[in-house]
Amino acid sequence: MSQNIPSNLLELPIELVYRVMDCLDNFTILYSMRNVCIRLNAIIETYNRYQKLNTLDVERQQIEALGVRYFFDALRTNNTTITALYWYDNGIKVRERQHVAHTLSNDTGDRTLCCANNNIPPLRAEQLADILQTNTVIISLFSLFLIVLHVFFKQAITALYTDGNRLGHEGAQYLTKALQTNKTLTTLSLNHNSFGNEGAQYLAHGLQTNRAIITLELSETDIGDIGAQHFADALRINNTLTSLNLHHNNIREKGALKLADALENNKTLTALFLDENRVGDKGAKPIAKALRTNKTLITLTLFKNRIGEQGRQCLDNALGINTTLTTRNPCDYKTDFFQQRANMVDVLWNTVRGIGIQRLVDTLRNNTTLTTLNLCSNKISDEDAQHLADALRTNTTITVLDISWNKIGGTGAQYLADSLQINATLTTLNLHGNDIGDEGAEKLADCLRNNTILTTLNLGSNHIGLTGTRHLADTLGSNTTLTTLNLNQNNIGDEATANLADALKINATLTTLLLDYNQISDQGVQHFIDALLTNTTIISLGLNGYHFTSSNGYVYYIMLYEMIKKNQARRTS
Repeated sequence: MSQNIPSNLLELPIELVYRVMDCLDNFTILYSMRNVCIRLNAIIETYNRYQKLNTLDVERQQIEALGVRYFFDALRTNNTTITALYWYDNGIKVRERQHVAHTLSNDTGDRTLCCANNNIPPLRAEQLADILQTNTVIISLFSLFLIVLHVFFKQAITALYTDGNRLGHEGAQYLTKALQTNKTLTTLSLNHNSFGNEGAQYLAHGLQTNRAIITLELSETDIGDIGAQHFADALRINNTLTSLNLHHNNIREKGALKLADALENNKTLTALFLDENRVGDKGAKPIAKALRTNKTLITLTLFKNRIGEQGRQCLDNALGINTTLTTRNPCDYKTDFFQQRANMVDVLWNTVRGIGIQRLVDTLRNNTTLTTLNLCSNKISDEDAQHLADALRTNTTITVLDISWNKIGGTGAQYLADSLQINATLTTLNLHGNDIGDEGAEKLADCLRNNTILTTLNLGSNHIGLTGTRHLADTLGSNTTLTTLNLNQNNIGDEATANLADALKINATLTTLLLDYNQISDQGVQHFIDALLTNTTIISLGLNGYHFTSSNGYVYYIMLYEMIKKNQARRTS
């Protein structure tokens, strides 16, 4: 008996079109489905994710010419929902600007447009300055569309992101003119623009009179020691700037000394990012001296600054005295500098081990403000882990501990597990990439039976197999506090998946379980489908790298995805 099966997407029932769109990203829906026909437009407009779409990331899609036209044609019909468009690195050419202009011509909303790395010529910075002075643009823009934005947008600018646009010192000069009169711009991001010390002088001069900017991003702008000195002079006068990013600017001892002098008097700056410079031990000493008296700075980053044992000792001693610095990060270059990261100390990638660890532990005994400690990639051994574990037994402030990508092994994991039996404050523990194996997993599972504080545990890339997973699964059956468990990139497989699935039938607390790249096939997914018939709390289940081993594999995956969506809906209702 023959059945009438729809031959193409346009003939599918609405529910199935929704399921297709569930598997597509937002850009594909707009770029490839919007404006195909009236029916698809109607379906898209009733699609829940599309209705709530407010941020669209179109980074590195290499859209040119005709594609730009299609995209902005689709975007024109969505002016009521999309408020942020990130258009990074798409190689837009002159002939494509008209399509953007047409899209924006009737838009009067309060919007964000971030369009870095699009081959914008430096002379456009002069036009940018003129627009900033008249305040007739959107929240953020880039110089490629300055004329369009100047004509059609009515909102005062509050944030400008023009990273990687070759503005140079001339562009800095034009921007400085604007900063002297602009009263609404609060965030200015100028990363990857070769200003040099001359451009730094212009911008620093603008800061001396500007009373609006609170966040200034100048990562990789080649300002050097002289440029750092100019900004130090500005910090003596400016009383509104709270965050300054000078990451990767070849700042050395002299520049660090000037900035440190400014910190002793400045009472408004709360975040200073100095990652990947070359301050060394000699530059670290005046910074440490400033920290003894500064009562405002909360975040200081010094990752990859050639700071040796002498410099680290000075900083550690200062940390023991300073009562306000809650974020010290000599490390994490992956951090998004726009993201708030309060209450953190990172000592990642400065090789803190042995004596360094002991000194750090001694400092922790006196410090009463530190809540986050990041020791990622420091070659920490099981012996070092023992010192940290001893500190955790008595520490009452640290809530987040990151020891990822070290070498603590199963023995080090046991030390930490023992301390967690006593510690009453740690809520997040990251042991990713420490080769703790089944032995370490078993010890941590045992401690979780009694620990009622830890909510997030990352055990990814630890060579945990069937035995270790079974111990963790047994613990999940009784633990009532853990909400996130990361087991990505281990050796779990389908058999151990059955144990985890059985635990989920009982556990009513865990919301996120990550099992990416664990040799899980259709059989393992079926275990989870069975578990989610009763589990209503899991809202995120990571199965990237899942192996389809039968023709029904995709069906199983969709079924599981739908069950998780129902759990998500229950949580938000």
